[in-house]
Amino acid sequence: MGLFSVLSLACSLNLNVICHADSSLMNSIQKSNLYIMKDIKITRRELYNLVWEKPLTSLMHAYKISYLELKTLLSKHEIPLPPNGYWSKLKAGYHLPKTSLPKPDNEGDLIHYVPKQVNVRIKKEAVVYQEPVSEKLPTALNKLAADAQKVFQLEAKGKGANQLLYIGYQALNIRVSPSIIGRSIRFFNSLISMVERAGGNISLGTHLTSVILNGESIAIALREKQSRIEVTNPKYGWDKYDNIGSGILILKIGADSWLSKEWKDTAYTLTEDKLDDILSYLEQTAAAQRAQKLLKEQNRLAAAKQRVVELDLEKGRALELTKFVKLKEDAELWEKSKLIREYLNMMEKEAKSEGSYDANMEKYLVWARKKADWYDPLVDSSDELLVAIDKKTYCHLKKSFSCKLTTR
Repeated sequence: MGLFSVLSLACSLNLNVICHADSSLMNSIQKSNLYIMKDIKITRRELYNLVWEKPLTSLMHAYKISYLELKTLLSKHEIPLPPNGYWSKLKAGYHLPKTSLPKPDNEGDLIHYVPKQVNVRIKKEAVVYQEPVSEKLPTALNKLAADAQKVFQLEAKGKGANQLLYIGYQALNIRVSPSIIGRSIRFFNSLISMVERAGGNISLGTHLTSVILNGESIAIALREKQSRIEVTNPKYGWDKYDNIGSGILILKIGADSWLSKEWKDTAYTLTEDKLDDILSYLEQTAAAQRAQKLLKEQNRLAAAKQRVVELDLEKGRALELTKFVKLKEDAELWEKSKLIREYLNMMEKEAKSEGSYDANMEKYLVWARKKADWYDPLVDSSDELLVAIDKKTYCHLKKSFSCKLTTR
C-alpha cells in the first residue's frame, strides 16, 4: 500500500491527518517515506470490520501504529481477532466464520486514540533507531547487563563496526556487532527487569542464558541477523564471502530449534516494542513446562500405582496357583491311598478265601495299612522311617534335585 493510499484511507476513516497538503509537501513526503498523523477516531464497528477485512499488518501500516499498541487497543475495546491461520485458509478458498462483535449495543462508540511514537524501519533499509528505544528501558544497568557490557567493550577493541561478536561463553548469550552493542545491552537489561518484576530471575551457564519463572528454566539468546557480503580481493578462495551484522535484532526463546520461537525487528516495529508479548510468552511457556512436568509426574505415579496393583495380582495369582497345586496333589495322594486300601482289602479277602491267610499275611497287612494312612493326606499319620520323605517324589527332602528327576 503506497503512502497516498494510506492517506486516502485515513481521510475516508475520519482520521485527523493532513488530507489537503500542497503538492510540494506531498512530494517531499513521498520521497522521504515519512508520515504525518495525529490521533485516530473510528467507531468499534468500523474497526471490527477492518480487523476482519485485512491482516493486522495492513492496519499497522495504515495507522502507523505498532503491533503491541494495536493489539492492546483491540483488547481494550473487546474487538475479537481472527484466529491463527485465518488469512492463509481464506486465501486457499476456505469459507470461515467470523467471531461476532461482543456488546453490539456499543458498536457505535467512538474510539479516540493517539498513537505513540514508533521506531520505523523502512523496507530494504537499516533500522531507524532513535534514543531512547522505549520508555520501558531503564537508565541503570543491572549486574548481568553491566557485566555483559564490560565483556563487549573488551571484545570490541580493534574490531570492525559490523563484525559479529559472541560473549555467551562468559556472559549473557548475545551475538551482535559493535554498532548495536548498546541497544542489545539495554534490551537485555529491560527484559531482565521485567522478568524480575514477574518474580523470576536470569541464570547463566556456559553458552547458556536461561529465564527462571515459577521454577522452570527457559533458554534465551539474542543475536543480530547476519548479512553475507562478497569480499573484495580475497586472499584465499574460502574468504570470498564474509558475514557481517545487518542491524536486525532477533531474540530466540527455547534451546531446541523445532520448539523455539523468535522475535525480531520487522519493517515497522523493533524487538523492544514486543517486550510485553515476550514476557507473556515466557510466562505461558513456564506454565506449559510446569503443567507438562506435573502431568509426567502424575503419569509416573499412576504407572507406579498400577505396577503395585499388578504385583499384588501376580502374588495373589501365584498363591492361588500354589494352593490349587497342593489341592490337586492331595487329591491324587488320597486317590492313590484309597487304591492301596482297596488292594489290601482284596488281598486279604482272596487269602482268606484260599486258606492262605496266616500270621505273616496279617503282619504284612498291618504294615501296609499304616503306609496307606501315612500316604493319605486326610489321615497323614506319622511314620518314623518315612518322616523326611517326599510323598510325591519319594526322595529325601534334603537330597539334591537330581533325586527328584530320576525317581519320577
